[in-house]
Amino acid sequence: MQGLGLSSPEYDPKKKLPSRPPRRAINDENQAARVCTKLVNDARDANSKNRRIMAKYNAERPFVQQNLDNDGLGWKTNISTQPLASMVDRISPRFERAVENVKYLTSSALPADHPGGAKKTDAFRREITDLCRGTQGWAELVGDIAQEFALFGWTTAALEDEMCWMPTHYRQDRAFVPTLTRQAADECETALFIEDYKPHELVEILEDRKAAEDAGWEFENTVEAINQAMPLNTRSSFSDHNRIYEDLYREANTASGYYDSAKVVQVYSLYVRETNGKVTHWRLNNTPGTSTWKLLFKAEDRYDKFSDFVTFFAFQKANGTLKGSKGVGRIVYDMANVIDRTRNEVIDRLQLSGKILVQGDDKAIPRFRMSVFGNAILIGSDFEINQKSIDPKVKEFFELDRFMGMILNEQSGNVTPRQFDGERTTKAEVEVFVAREEEVKDNPISRFLLQFSRMMSMIQRRIVSKECDDDRAKAVRKRLLEIMDEDELKMLAESPSAGVVKDLTDLERQQIVVVATEQAGNPLVDQEELLRRKLTAQVDADFAEAVMNPLNDPIQQAEQS
Repeated sequence: MQGLGLSSPEYDPKKKLPSRPPRRAINDENQAARVCTKLVNDARDANSKNRRIMAKYNAERPFVQQNLDNDGLGWKTNISTQPLASMVDRISPRFERAVENVKYLTSSALPADHPGGAKKTDAFRREITDLCRGTQGWAELVGDIAQEFALFGWTTAALEDEMCWMPTHYRQDRAFVPTLTRQAADECETALFIEDYKPHELVEILEDRKAAEDAGWEFENTVEAINQAMPLNTRSSFSDHNRIYEDLYREANTASGYYDSAKVVQVYSLYVRETNGKVTHWRLNNTPGTSTWKLLFKAEDRYDKFSDFVTFFAFQKANGTLKGSKGVGRIVYDMANVIDRTRNEVIDRLQLSGKILVQGDDKAIPRFRMSVFGNAILIGSDFEINQKSIDPKVKEFFELDRFMGMILNEQSGNVTPRQFDGERTTKAEVEVFVAREEEVKDNPISRFLLQFSRMMSMIQRRIVSKECDDDRAKAVRKRLLEIMDEDELKMLAESPSAGVVKDLTDLERQQIVVVATEQAGNPLVDQEELLRRKLTAQVDADFAEAVMNPLNDPIQQAEQS
């Protein structure tokens, strides 16, 4: 990471200096500011491309109208048929539904032989899930992550401090990592997030000056930053607001005129891994209109590892790096532009095919006038009507549009319903196609859910933490401690949540239903458990529990006999 300007650890195998403290990755705020600047500048090109993708998603026209007018082609159709938006809007909801369809958001569990383990495990899963789903903004958080994940290829979610459990989503123009950063958070060396604080939020933090300074806040510098709070779009040119302006363009309403009134303190939140593996947190502010940076907050060795507070989401495995993952927007951008232009050409050809061809001398054309009286058309004697009509020849364009649509669908994961050729299609053909298609669809969903479960592991640890001051989280902790002790609660919180993927994919649900149907009545198979699995796959576990009769105890039956 020397390209970022981080300090190298001092090491000399010939010398033994146990009393010397290890050198920090960042020595002072000036070095931290240089690292922030480097990370943001390195991402400018990627954010510029993301702006173009967002413009296409927001129905950008396929041609520049001024160029058409200059070339005498102002009559040509220039509209967007939104192929990229229609494709992305079919993909990202699948990831949201995958999260919505699971019974529990975590699969953390106590060992099977642990006393009362099943009851305690179920209570833990239920409490964590109910808190998350019952919190305002949770659905929006999942939706935002899924949208950025599918459209641009990677995104991040991070916790701001030890006292909160609800992550904040940082899209690519608000999150910056070095180029070769791997997709696992714990392999990250440096990460930068841009946070926007409203002035009153910082005032609340500084209300107790001693507590704020003990936590790591620089009181005087933070007060100065509050007094210099400015609207986002009037800040220094250091910040890149391409995506923000695309968002405003999409909204295109009168509220955009009030955008200048939202004053914020823009904070650069920098996390750096030290030589001991722990993570140090810096917060800096860039004074608007200048190159001056001031330290607002510093906490050395604040976290044990990156996965304690951040989760990475990557759409593709690609080369194993976070930035190497490309989303649907990056993959199909050029193809979507070609489709737009092709469809515009079809409209032009169909419109021209209905026009009347009038022939005349070149010098007389500027004087051409046509009058219509009833069902009669009057033209001058210098002109004559050509009986020939323009053949639009659009059949080939329809075939081209279908072909390109098929390629675009394959590139984006086969999310468009298949249209089979021919009048008759066999059942076997449909079943084979559906099986293959579902397998392809399940791959990105399983990948998303695996990464989502990592975020849930981070969330559940924070919810039951003593440091979390959220009232609802405190209530959850209190209820759980009524049925388990502190060690058991910690064991559940530290248990990985990755097992949540087991509940999920549509292909697995279909397989369970098919197997259950085939094995119905088989004396070698537990029929009650088989029915339970089938009902759970078809609806959910709560439905299966509600409709199934309790199993009679065989010992009680023997005693009655």
